[in-house]
Amino acid sequence: MNTPLHIIADSNIWGAQQAFSALAGFDVRLDILEHQHITAKRVQDADILLVRSSTKVNPALLADSQVRFVGTATIGDDHVDTTYLQQRNIHFSSAAGSSTESVVEYMLAAFFQLEQLGYMDFSQDCLGIIGVGRIGGLLNQACAKLGVTTLLNDPPRQVESRQAESHDTQSGSTTPFQSLNTLLQQADILTLHTPLVQGKSAAEDTLHLLNAEQISQFKGKGIINAGRGACLDNQALLAWLEQDVGRFAVLDCWEDEPNI
Repeated sequence: MNTPLHIIADSNIWGAQQAFSALAGFDVRLDILEHQHITAKRVQDADILLVRSSTKVNPALLADSQVRFVGTATIGDDHVDTTYLQQRNIHFSSAAGSSTESVVEYMLAAFFQLEQLGYMDFSQDCLGIIGVGRIGGLLNQACAKLGVTTLLNDPPRQVESRQAESHDTQSGSTTPFQSLNTLLQQADILTLHTPLVQGKSAAEDTLHLLNAEQISQFKGKGIINAGRGACLDNQALLAWLEQDVGRFAVLDCWEDEPNI
């Protein structure tokens, strides 16, 4: 006899119907809902919850539920209270790393469009990459092939790099990372590829990583955000853009998604 399994999935997860409507050994009940309909009442008797970033997964949603597994079809997990899930012994998985190449392809498409419109010059402009993980690192490699000069900023990785250097004093290597202030002063275009981290040390907290004060100090002409929306103060960005018609922004994400 098959085991009953109730799955609730966000309707914006591509292929959810085909992927989860039938699973060997289980009698699946699959409910595919719009994110606004994924409520505490609806998930009460669910075993598995599959979401995107528009659903806040926290005690308010799950306190009275029997959910045993939460999955998010996103690379970021700041919409999920992972500490609470651990306390409840609810297993969790994200899609971290799944979109690395496609985000870099998005960035390159944006670069070529900006160049075509006269906003970017590969041979002259300096790109400041904030966040040099999977995506930022691969983008830096692509920029080298395009002949685009880059400056790299990533405080947590800078600390790791310095620690590695201190254990390998014979290598003669030096950290490639620069301060955010250096990027603000020397880069022509800034691009963000950071996760949204809140409540940690100043070096790790990325909520409004680019805030009004920092944006006002930026000497360049363009800002691109392909990380998380709230890493960039959107109101400060708008004010900065309105001060000069030569300035531009490219946003793959924004605060309060899906609302503008």
